[in-house]
Amino acid sequence: MTEVIEKNSQVKHHQLFLDNFFTSHGLIQSLAERQMRAAGTVRENRTNGANAKLIDNKKLKKKGRGHFDFVCDGQVYVVKWNDNSIVTMASNYLTHEPVLQATRRVKGNSNVSVQQPFIVRQYNMWMGGVDLMDRLLSSYRPMIRGKKWWWLLFLNALNVSIVAAWRIHCAVNDAAHAMDHLSFRRNLAVCLLKAGPQLERHQIGGGHQADLPQTVRYDGIDHHRIVCTQGRCRVCSKKHNGYVCQMQCQTAF
Repeated sequence: MTEVIEKNSQVKHHQLFLDNFFTSHGLIQSLAERQMRAAGTVRENRTNGANAKLIDNKKLKKKGRGHFDFVCDGQVYVVKWNDNSIVTMASNYLTHEPVLQATRRVKGNSNVSVQQPFIVRQYNMWMGGVDLMDRLLSSYRPMIRGKKWWWLLFLNALNVSIVAAWRIHCAVNDAAHAMDHLSFRRNLAVCLLKAGPQLERHQIGGGHQADLPQTVRYDGIDHHRIVCTQGRCRVCSKKHNGYVCQMQCQTAF
């Protein structure tokens, strides 16, 4: 994936920030040999033994938030920092210096200042892609129980498409007109409810269909005429002769 940088640009003009799915001691070292600057979170079993030389996680947690330990072999720098949880990072050009201050909220709605290594600050500033997508996906992740193993994959694909659509919406609209993430999802749900499937009554299947919100049923927009059996409307109590508005009236059978 870095070949496009080497072919089309100067590698020294770029900084690579990696997710822990990719980062390893060997990868950081290989990029250093190619004069490419890289940093990222790393799993403890991918540090080439550096984790064994660092302070134990339990001892680091006892010291409190903001404490860290580091080790460097001259080419790859590895640091372990205690925040909400233990974070391990590796880089071939960044270190903990200069040590900065970060604000964290604790119990009682009070803020405290903790030490933050410079490598962590840079990673938080420039991270994107996988980390940003994961955070947005987890904000309003749909949860539906199902017996099919692929159902979660299907829901995740829908969730990814919604997040991507919201990001495009924010990119094409200025801050004053762009909707926040939750409002975008709500408007999308309302639009899907308004559209509705164009199916005959016998194709919909049995069981009670979900009721539309009152604001959608009576907005006077995008109402579709559908065929149904004769019955009495739940709202106006009038009988229908086989046709009914899909949005405004729901016939009770």
